[in-house]
Amino acid sequence: MIANRKPEMPASLVSEVEALMKKSGEARRAGRGRASLEFSEEAWSLIPDPKTEWNFYPQTISRGVVETVKEREACDVLDLWLDRMYQTHFDPEHIDPYTNMVAGHALFRCGRREDAVAAFKRVLKYGGPGHFSGEYRPYLDLAEKG
Repeated sequence: MIANRKPEMPASLVSEVEALMKKSGEARRAGRGRASLEFSEEAWSLIPDPKTEWNFYPQTISRGVVETVKEREACDVLDLWLDRMYQTHFDPEHIDPYTNMVAGHALFRCGRREDAVAAFKRVLKYGGPGHFSGEYRPYLDLAEKG
């Protein structure tokens, strides 16, 4: 097993980011999607640049917003958060099946079927049909047939 080589953020910063992440989750669960998004944006802004160099938090925040973009009433900022997710997961070429599945699911839920199908086709191309399991199973038809 290869150890993580990214540095941890300073403990004082971690506690601030985690407090905002907690507030974001609470707001989302309470049906206050935009407030949830604002807390996530604030947490994101606290992470020092370049954000791709830090362990855990940039990946968790960006993926979390993308995964729950519909509940956060944030489809209007999905592209910004998709870019953040692809960057922090070191997938600027958009070839990783995992990031593409998360992206495709969010795009589909936001009504962007054509973009979602493109993401699902990349999952199929680079990862194969085995990546379409559980709640993602219906997307295999979209990847195969468009």
